[in-house]
Amino acid sequence: MNKISEHDEKLLNLMFKRLLSFENKQVDLSELVRSLESLLHSMKYVTEEWEEKFLNEFSTLESINAEMPKMKKNEIEKLIEDAVSNLKKLIKEKLR
Repeated sequence: MNKISEHDEKLLNLMFKRLLSFENKQVDLSELVRSLESLLHSMKYVTEEWEEKFLNEFSTLESINAEMPKMKKNEIEKLIEDAVSNLKKLIKEKLR
């Protein structure tokens, strides 16, 4: 079991809430990307392995945010949906 600090637990919960807000169309993609990046960099005791997995999914969102006009809408939606789902899964696993 991965024991996490109280500080990191709060940040992970904020990340999860941000992802839910995005899914509920309360924040846009660029705001989601900015907040996730900021929260990740504020974490103190994240393992390299977990951070690598997180950044892999995060980079999908970041790329789509930067290149959205060049992509088809249905492609964008599927990539975003998958990345958000995977990020939520990573966060849940870390919070256990």
